[in-house]
This record gives sequence, structure tokens and C-alpha cells, in this order.
Amino acid sequence: MTTLIPVRTAALVAALIAAGCASSGPHTRIDLDPAADLRSYKSFAFYEPAPGRGARYATLTTQRLRESTRAQLEKQGYVQVAPPQQPDLRVNVALQVDQKQELRSSPSGAAGPHGWRAWSGASQLETQNYRDGTLVVDLVDARRNALVWRGVAEGRVDAKAMQEPGAAIEAAVAELFEGFPNGRQQGK
Repeated sequence: MTTLIPVRTAALVAALIAAGCASSGPHTRIDLDPAADLRSYKSFAFYEPAPGRGARYATLTTQRLRESTRAQLEKQGYVQVAPPQQPDLRVNVALQVDQKQELRSSPSGAAGPHGWRAWSGASQLETQNYRDGTLVVDLVDARRNALVWRGVAEGRVDAKAMQEPGAAIEAAVAELFEGFPNGRQQGK
């Protein structure tokens, strides 16, 4: 079962997803509008949830996701703006969690005197439940309302990452922005 989760919901689930992305070395992929010149954009702002939807406060996970994304965008030379200023880019961060099961098969048989097993041709099945998380960061041209860049990090959640969700989120977002095709990084 796949569930799409807005950024402002279920802090625990969000922490698990983001932590999982960072803990097992997330698989990342980037998609870029080839016609977009990311150097032409100067400012950004985050999308805000529609009134009356979701939590009325920012979860710790939401705050960490936004802070990590803000830091990466500022590292690229963009400036965050607040209303009434209009940004060049709108930023959306989304999380998705898939509950999955994995079946593992192992040969069955009697153990020999040295610990080896005689294969009987039959196997034992073991079921393992786990969560697979996806973190998505979208940059949208605010004037045209068109997606110009998307970073996706996917990975399995593990216990170590759940204990340190802040560091896991920071690492996953930083990995998404490695090699960001801006060319306007500060200090360069």
C-alpha cells in the first residue's frame, strides 16, 4: 500500500522516511528541465499548505526538512524571501512511505556434525516487514508555475537513522544537492 504524506503530517512517519533515506545510503536521482537556466533564478520561498489542511503547526521533521533545504539553496546562492515579495522559485518538499514485505527462502535440512546442513530440497520462508522511504524536493518556476528541478532520495529505514532523524534528513537533502547545476555557488 502506498500513501502520499504532506510535509506537515505525521512527524513519526516522516522521521522514519527521511531517516531511512539517509541511513542506508539513499539512491538519488535528479530530473531537470533542459530549457531552464537555474542561474537566472535569484530567490525562493516554500509552498505553504492550503488553509484548513493538515496540522496547524510545523512538525520537527517539517522544520528539519525546510531548514536543510534552505541551507542547501542558500549555499547555491539563492536568497529566501517572505511575503509580500514574490520568489523566483517555489520549493516543495514531499515524503512518501511504502510498507513492504520481503520473503526470504533458506534451504531446510538437518544440521550435520560440523554445522553443515544436508539439503532436503525443501525451503523455509521467512517474512520481513520494512518501510521504504522517498524524499522529494521540487523547485518550481513561480512565474510560469512549471517544475524546473526535482531531486529524489529513496532508501530503507533502519533503527540507527530513526535515533538521529535530524542528521539523517540533513545528509539526505545534502546528497540531493550534490552537483546541483546552478553554477552560482557562493565563494566561486
